[in-house]
Amino acid sequence: MKIKRIALILALAMLIGSLSACGYEPRVETPEPEKDDSQVSGTDSVYTRSHYADKIFSLNCDLKSGLNPYETTSTANMDIAPLLYEGLFELKDDFSFENRLCEAFYTNDGKTYKFDIRKGVMFHDGSELTPEDVAASIELARVSGNYADRLSIITAAYVIEGSVYMELTRPNYNLPLLLDVPIVKAGSGEDAVPVGTGPYHYVDAGEYKYLKAFDGHRDFAGLPIERIYLKEYSGGELITAFDSGLIDLVTTSKADINYLEFSGNTESRQKDTTILYFLGVNDQNKFLSDKNRRVLFSSMIDRELLSKDVITAVPTTIPLHPSAYFCSVEYDPFSIREQELEAAGIQYLVEDYDADGMLEFMDLDAGTVEEISLKLVVNKENPTKLEAAHALSESLGERGISVTVTELSWSSYIRALKNKDYDLYYGEVMLTADFDLTQLLCYGGNANYGLYDPKLQSLIYDFNSSGSESKQDAAAALYGYIAENLPIISLMFEIETVYTHRETVSGMAPAAHNIFSDITAWSIDVESF
Repeated sequence: MKIKRIALILALAMLIGSLSACGYEPRVETPEPEKDDSQVSGTDSVYTRSHYADKIFSLNCDLKSGLNPYETTSTANMDIAPLLYEGLFELKDDFSFENRLCEAFYTNDGKTYKFDIRKGVMFHDGSELTPEDVAASIELARVSGNYADRLSIITAAYVIEGSVYMELTRPNYNLPLLLDVPIVKAGSGEDAVPVGTGPYHYVDAGEYKYLKAFDGHRDFAGLPIERIYLKEYSGGELITAFDSGLIDLVTTSKADINYLEFSGNTESRQKDTTILYFLGVNDQNKFLSDKNRRVLFSSMIDRELLSKDVITAVPTTIPLHPSAYFCSVEYDPFSIREQELEAAGIQYLVEDYDADGMLEFMDLDAGTVEEISLKLVVNKENPTKLEAAHALSESLGERGISVTVTELSWSSYIRALKNKDYDLYYGEVMLTADFDLTQLLCYGGNANYGLYDPKLQSLIYDFNSSGSESKQDAAAALYGYIAENLPIISLMFEIETVYTHRETVSGMAPAAHNIFSDITAWSIDVESF
């Protein structure tokens, strides 16, 4: 096993071994901090500090929120969950999937699925995973706060002759992309820490809480460390704890309301997400009512500015992540290149007709030249969204488009969207890993505010119903239609950043839903910090 033993911890474990034999779980004392006033070269600077690293590997968590993956409201705890629990499948970094607890699956129509469950998988309590555990977990997950939305198309999960069956409300040949939800032992799903099958299991040793490598896991021999300690810090305390080596891995995003910035002697990796930022469009606005002018307007947006200076993100012109395995640049042949914007403006009758430095457009129906003045509404309670909205306004102003930002409280923002009291709104939505746009672009969706386009809805249905052989064609039809008509204007997909101390962790390749993806490829050196 690739587990780096710490001499002091090993000595303590040997000392109290006899107590362990009597059923007593030993409390491993944290080694005394070592002081080292050396110069440390960081990613951005060189600084002097006392070296308080505790020579153990620790993650931040929120124990008050609990480690139940169906119920916890802590993003830190959700990050930890893949160490404790496994799904039928695991999402990879290109938004494809790999089998985990599922041995094989079958569907003829995309509405009824049969899953054969992997044999010999052990729970942390020593019992073996059964199809009944899987069905019970799916039933629990699909009514839970954390997974109900993504599993809303599942109407039932049950067992017949040793296989798990799931029934859907509509065809979806991409269902495995949604099934990386945690599988737990039946009957434990409402416990504070349900019984899982993950590579680590939870240990409460009183003062210390930690995850211990599970010797019943099929990958036990390849795990990079025996114990991962859990500690609790918040706000500025977490920054201090990370800087001093008391916490060894943190995840952050500039989009978070309580964004924390980590620097110093660190290494960072980026983790893609399906969180899309976009501009909702009111097509009742005269300028935005024409699809060609919408394409021209979208092409004027400086997405690189937003995705680098305001929020760490991946720019996009369509609501599909560029890293998705079936994505193609050919899906958006309509975006106008920088050097062609002026000519396109002339073609679509968008020019500075009165030479005042701002653009106007010709309203052919009225036979008049109209000013372009757009109202952009944004939720003022998120500083990053405010910054992005004002950056949009400023950069578009430099191109001759007047955009006025209206800052609203959350309730007023939602009211404005429902009443279409906007020309544009700055929106955010977490798409599912199959990039199903039903909730966003189909009438009645919980993120749809009045958009109704029957052809678009039909294309979304066809995309969701497409198998591997027809996926590319269905995607090309759907995203090509979106790129041509722009019912929304896609801006970027959020990126989360994972920080570790320099040379502490190697081999890490975070996936969208799992920081610890392929953890057997990791090496962890707690002596390097």
